[in-house]
Amino acid sequence: MSELVSIFRSTEPVGDVVFVHGLGGDAYQTWGFADSSCWRECISVARPDLNIWSLNYRVAPSEWAAGAMPLSDRAINVLALLDIRLSEDRPIIFICHSLGGLLVKELLRNALTTTPKYRRLASNVKLIVFFSTPHTGSSVADL
Repeated sequence: MSELVSIFRSTEPVGDVVFVHGLGGDAYQTWGFADSSCWRECISVARPDLNIWSLNYRVAPSEWAAGAMPLSDRAINVLALLDIRLSEDRPIIFICHSLGGLLVKELLRNALTTTPKYRRLASNVKLIVFFSTPHTGSSVADL
């Protein structure tokens, strides 16, 4: 299952930043949230009016490790979670690594086309930052 981990909670939030890890990552290690010097420090000091979240979901680097659900199913699962946890009408920023970027693109596609009840959430997304997201596929996937 997916989990939205609270990294920093603003007393008067005007927006939400959601970090989304990629293959083999997790909500803490990928972004350095287990360390004292990380994104949390930079953002919470510069913008104490933003909530910081990190999405935790299981995604193994190969099918041999099992336990991962298909991207389209995961997107619907994460949409439902975000709809509950980010119920306020505030701007949302996604910061994504690798497969996390593909997941965010898929959840937005679903929110706008196949699952209309999530359109509110999609309309709140104001920025997406992609780090090493294979937008056109990856030769590693052929292995």
